[in-house]
Amino acid sequence: MVQISGLILAGGQARRMGGTEKAFITLDGGPLLTHVIDALRPQCGTLAISSNSPPPLYESFGLPVLADGVPQQQGPLSGILAGLEWAARAGQSQILCVPVDVPFIPDTLVARLTDGATNSGFSVAASSQNEILRHHPVIGVWPVHLRDEIRAALADGDRRVGQFALRHNATIVTFDVEGGIDPFFNINTPQDRIDAEAALKP
Repeated sequence: MVQISGLILAGGQARRMGGTEKAFITLDGGPLLTHVIDALRPQCGTLAISSNSPPPLYESFGLPVLADGVPQQQGPLSGILAGLEWAARAGQSQILCVPVDVPFIPDTLVARLTDGATNSGFSVAASSQNEILRHHPVIGVWPVHLRDEIRAALADGDRRVGQFALRHNATIVTFDVEGGIDPFFNINTPQDRIDAEAALKP
């Protein structure tokens, strides 16, 4: 069975953390990007990075760097489109997408999202704690046949990943919060980084 390819969306600027690229925020002695790569490598056949920064910035990671194929850097949805184009050129029907700022990716992510996508080919993640559901639509298995629809949405100025997933009947795959940490906890602020460091300690 051919493993799915993974796309790490690394285009975000951590404006609340000094403006550095999120991929290079240090966590537990290494950049966030390394944590995500380490979590995905056993689950994915190949990996690529979505970023509009100069590719040499990511050269040490040894992965393809995909720039957006649409103008004006229109956020995660345009990065997903670039990943789908990359997957289509490789003859694949789906890719896994995750943002670079989620260091606690579960080792069942690909298996569960792929299982959830069997009917529509499209699934996105949610986390559940105390009957409260949090949607994480950027984290999902995205089918390559959605390329034209994404391109049309971006041309209309609609960059909202969650609304796009809802309109196209993505299956919601729910992951329980275990051990007090959301598996899709994302780092946006200095306090988030402190909390993540604490969660990583034994």
